[in-house]
Amino acid sequence: MAFDTFVLAAVCQELQEKILGARIIKIHQPDRHTVICKYHQPGDTGRLLLSANPRRAAVYLSETKQDNPDKAPLFCMVLRKYLEGAKISGIEQIPHDRILRISCSYRNDLGDISTCCLIIEIMGKHSNIILINQDDLIIDGIHRYSHAVSRHREILPGQPYLAPPAQNKADPRSLNDEEDIADLLLELPLEISISEALAGCLEGLSPFLARELVLRADLSPQMPLNYLDSYQFRRLFIAVQEFYRLLDYGPFQPVLADNKDFAAFPLLSFPKQQQKQFISMSQALEYFYQKQREDELFAGRKRELSKIITGNLNRMEKKIAIQETDLDKAEAAQAYKKAGDLLSTHLYQLRDQAKGQDKVVLPDFFQDGKAIEISLDPAKSPEENIKRYYHRYSKAKKAQGSIIRQLETNRDELAYLQAVLINTEHAETLADLLEIKQELAQSGYLRQDKKPVSKPEESLPPLSFVSQDGYTILVGRNNRQNDKLTLKIADKKDIWLHAQKIPGSHTIIVSKGQIVPRSTINEAASIAAWFSKARGSSKVPVDFTMADQVKKPNGAKPGMVVYYQQNTVYVTPILPSAGQ
Repeated sequence: MAFDTFVLAAVCQELQEKILGARIIKIHQPDRHTVICKYHQPGDTGRLLLSANPRRAAVYLSETKQDNPDKAPLFCMVLRKYLEGAKISGIEQIPHDRILRISCSYRNDLGDISTCCLIIEIMGKHSNIILINQDDLIIDGIHRYSHAVSRHREILPGQPYLAPPAQNKADPRSLNDEEDIADLLLELPLEISISEALAGCLEGLSPFLARELVLRADLSPQMPLNYLDSYQFRRLFIAVQEFYRLLDYGPFQPVLADNKDFAAFPLLSFPKQQQKQFISMSQALEYFYQKQREDELFAGRKRELSKIITGNLNRMEKKIAIQETDLDKAEAAQAYKKAGDLLSTHLYQLRDQAKGQDKVVLPDFFQDGKAIEISLDPAKSPEENIKRYYHRYSKAKKAQGSIIRQLETNRDELAYLQAVLINTEHAETLADLLEIKQELAQSGYLRQDKKPVSKPEESLPPLSFVSQDGYTILVGRNNRQNDKLTLKIADKKDIWLHAQKIPGSHTIIVSKGQIVPRSTINEAASIAAWFSKARGSSKVPVDFTMADQVKKPNGAKPGMVVYYQQNTVYVTPILPSAGQ
């Protein structure tokens, strides 16, 4: 949801109550869009976050400490010159707009009291943070641009500050009755919806807020204008007055709806149980943006790991394809032996023939005497040709054995990488990805981190679910955890499950020495199928056996095991409703 004018009003009210009169004691710029102003006043020290990020422009009080670059950017140095030690003397929102002005007083180079103003414009991709002096001249902006970018204004040092262009919408305070709002709306095409019409003609009203306003009038946001009667215009007028009275006077009751929409007040467009209330607007915004940053970081790291794994997978698949072709060639070894055997059997015939022949036709006793043509080296004697074919056979057999061993190793590695890729795709937290990254580093696919880290197994337990029969079901999050779960945590009488011949997680039913009912086995099998490459399939074969029937071959990669005495069930992958 956009940072709308009502949210800014709630933030403005909060800042007026908490930091008006405070002194700015330190300024940081953690990235090219964000400024952190640390403030202090008797009994309170905190951080004011200002962001001109095109995707999450905002202003609010923050409790999160952010890393700072070793060298401060130029804009940060300018802010430090004017604002460090300055007193916050005024905070105001431009009426019905997403522009906040923070006035500050400071001592200039001559020791005289001077003033400047920090302007935060929350305008989507045009958001900015601008410092102006007492003559409304721009000192600097976090995002500079000239008339080549904007015909309306320039954000460059020394230029006069001009506010963003007006949207030419009506001030709601100018509406005196339902006739005024009817006259305003009926100038628009009558087939458009009420919410679309309100968002297009009233100041400070986003499409989302317009829908909320219409719901407060007990009308349908999709209702066309030409369906409204005088009574409904009256209800709409009252809703507009009450809505904007909240903007001017509050009280604000910040909420986060369905973890994706924040607002300065409870929303009618979401059920109450989906709305999380916060004490302050800043707390709601920090919760939302912190989660958004974590989600973006998570998605980015998942993409990075997936790219690394996929690259290794592709290389391994190409290597296997080449080796399979070489194996096909090496399997021609039997043809060399056959030629040598036939030449040896008919050696007496070869001796009677003239030297210098490049081929010979002999009866093939391997195929009921059918004639077969065998190539010869005309420069060699019959005995030397026989020796030549046996030498080729011996060489091809050795190559075949080497290729078979390499193929087995590479196919195991391919299966391992496929399992790691599935674990990465199914990862849900940064901790999951960290374990996978460490596993890849230990397996030689990534460089080891220089800083020692604690073993992830100590802090990240297996996924845990409870079956309808009350049995605990454990699922490994990655290959190293699969090994620990199967070989160390599981009791020998527990039941082990895994999707058949499909990359996926090890799954354990904790039996506690009891006979596990088939319903729990089926439930655990559905979980094992869910945490496998076959998650999107309708019927997945899942093998299960006693945990003591699962062994890890010497030298096998993490998560790679063999098992015996298994049974198989066919299940539909199901995401459990409860888990950790």
